[in-house]
Amino acid sequence: MEYLFYVGIVIVAFLGLLSGIILGAISPEEVVPGRRWLLLLQKALYLLLIAIVLYAHHTLLQAAIILISAGIGYLLLPYRSLYLLFGALLGILFFSPVLQHVAVALFLIGLPKGSLMASTRKDAKLWRVLRSTVREMWLLFFLPALLLPLLLPFLIA
Repeated sequence: MEYLFYVGIVIVAFLGLLSGIILGAISPEEVVPGRRWLLLLQKALYLLLIAIVLYAHHTLLQAAIILISAGIGYLLLPYRSLYLLFGALLGILFFSPVLQHVAVALFLIGLPKGSLMASTRKDAKLWRVLRSTVREMWLLFFLPALLLPLLLPFLIA
């Protein structure tokens, strides 16, 4: 896969979070009563992401590593560090045929997560929330997602 095409996939996966923030800021009256459903949707999409990755990797060791890291990531890490895990996942799956499916799942996970982030910051304006989110999370997400595909051939060999 060409690297430029991969960079586009990574950008689209991150745009889900920004789109969710915009949706949550535009319609906060929809987010407040639907908070329970957004949390449920987020958990279901996270399970879908785990199922997609498990489908692509058939050995027992790979499945165990994926399940352990997903459990640790979901239970222990806050949402900012969770995007570090998502970026590393995209970087590791650079050579995998399920990369586009995982990117779509990450986009969909970002929609309810961003909506919930925007609804918790009611006093801030949309531009401030977007700017602070991009400033805090772009490095966490893009650094492993863009550097791992470049380093993996050297680490494996």
